[in-house]
Amino acid sequence: MGDEEKKENGPEKTDEAPANTSDGVQELTDHLKRLQAEFENYKKRVQKETAETKQRSKEQLLCELLPIIDEFELALKHPDDETGIELVHKKMVSFLRSHGVECIECVGKKFDPEMHNATEMKEGENDGAILEEIRKGYVCNGRVLRHADVCVSKKDEKKETKGEEEPKKQPDEKTGNN
Repeated sequence: MGDEEKKENGPEKTDEAPANTSDGVQELTDHLKRLQAEFENYKKRVQKETAETKQRSKEQLLCELLPIIDEFELALKHPDDETGIELVHKKMVSFLRSHGVECIECVGKKFDPEMHNATEMKEGENDGAILEEIRKGYVCNGRVLRHADVCVSKKDEKKETKGEEEPKKQPDEKTGNN
């Protein structure tokens, strides 16, 4: 009867089974806590490395600007010599190009609100054409750094309507007035 009873009632329950289960749970919990701590440390390390990389990039960019500042200082010592300012301007434009910065072409182009900022409107032939660049705009690798401030052409509505006659108003049936 002993073996048959065990089969019917299932395996014998002992104190060892729950102890093993709680040890396994504790082991998994400890492992999970270690993984969480490692992940938090990883996130902090990546943030620190990213901040350091940004700082080094900024410092490198500033170091590249220092010779241009030196050129400006030399040009300011000789204000009558325009070639000094022109050379500094060329150096600055060259510096910007080397970092992917380009001027936005404007005059004669169609107004594009993605690239241009209309600060002035004047009457002109081509409606929406840019007549004048007021302040240069710049893009870097396809992204607008600063919109170009421009003067945009607007057709004169008075000239267009002068050629057309106004339609004559029909008298109002109730009042007889025009």
